Amino acid sequence: MLPPHLDERLGRYTGGIGEGALGFSLEDMVDIAIFRVLDVPKGAGEEPSERLGDGAVAHGALNPGEKGAFVRSLRKHYPLSPFLVSALKKFARREELPGAEHVRSAIYALALAAERALSQDPNSPLIDVKHMSLEEACFLGHMGDLRQDWASVLAEVSEAIDNADPRLKGLCEHIAKHILAKAATANVFEIERAQDISGASKYGTTSGYIALSLICTTPLEKVGEVLSSSREALEHLISRSGRIEERIIDGERYLFPAVLGTVFSRLRYFLADERKMATEDRLGYLMRSSLLSEVLGNVGIEGCTIYRIGFELLEDPHELRNRIGKSISEPHPAFVIVEPWDTLFAKQLQERRSFVSLASHIVDKMNRTEYVEALGRPFYLIALLPNLEESVVEELVQPLIEYEAANLTLLDFLSFCLLFPFLNFRHVAHGPHSPGRGLQDKGHGLTSSA
Repeated sequence: MLPPHLDERLGRYTGGIGEGALGFSLEDMVDIAIFRVLDVPKGAGEEPSERLGDGAVAHGALNPGEKGAFVRSLRKHYPLSPFLVSALKKFARREELPGAEHVRSAIYALALAAERALSQDPNSPLIDVKHMSLEEACFLGHMGDLRQDWASVLAEVSEAIDNADPRLKGLCEHIAKHILAKAATANVFEIERAQDISGASKYGTTSGYIALSLICTTPLEKVGEVLSSSREALEHLISRSGRIEERIIDGERYLFPAVLGTVFSRLRYFLADERKMATEDRLGYLMRSSLLSEVLGNVGIEGCTIYRIGFELLEDPHELRNRIGKSISEPHPAFVIVEPWDTLFAKQLQERRSFVSLASHIVDKMNRTEYVEALGRPFYLIALLPNLEESVVEELVQPLIEYEAANLTLLDFLSFCLLFPFLNFRHVAHGPHSPGRGLQDKGHGLTSSA
């Protein structure tokens, strides 16, 4: 501020003076950073940008109509990827990064990323958020009072990366940096409130954008191999960290870091874990479900007899008669239930490709004279068959996933968290599915990172 007497004197000669923030273009800030850090010959980005655009279309990351805008964005700030450009622009927004020093911070961040790209990844077509450290990608040093919240996210994401298959570690780290850099903000409530397309496009990313980021940093001859592994790497990050959240917005799957809510982040972890197990083995997951087993075990109809059987007994009337015995000759209905995890039934369904076809086959067989005679002409025999067609099983599995994750795994975990202050343990052995996951021995009893 000017001293009062100078302010008054200058006002007489200038027609009045005022004060205000000095504005500048975000594009200018990025250009200044590139000018200060890199020596880029004029026109150097023309051919590489075109090649990357062709590669993105060839691998399905872009539609042909989207190529032009993508190529123009590459040429504008070559050799920076659009994702690094977007990250650098955050330095100009004090509400996003309260500790940032605008152009100076952008120059320093670009210098570090460029040095890593040139020394550790010289074959990368562009400089990307991949070439930032994890701490730099989430702007940890610029988060002000929210530094600890983001540090917590970073710790669990880093742990997930460290535990990844060696062939996926690099991919997991790159994808994590991409997700963190897109969402990084000190205004974390905006991430939680991002439920419409405007918030999602600002703080969330999609598998399509992740694919573009991978294309921007991978030699074209290796892009196919990298993209084929990226889905597995992303699923590992989601399931192992519990800190990456999926939201379906306008039919698109968006990914966000889960910054707030330790209990909810743990629930996300358990949900992702249950979903992975269900995807790997649907029938095995149904069989392990305590809820489904309990429901089938408590099925009862007054005046009726109910049996849970394997499908092989339904195929053999003699064995079926031995199993259900005198119920066949009694004047009330006997029900036989084929369990939904029966592997022989699932195999028959796969061969016939239709539940209706298989059910019709079984009905025809059970109505044949030789089948009825072998059973001993029962009064009432009703067979209940599980419809294991994919669309039907999906409707069954999704509620089971939520039940197993929330009502069992999470409740076990919370019960353990409530009990462990009263336990005098020094060491706890635990695996990836145990309630004690995340507990650490600090040398003075247990503390929880959940």
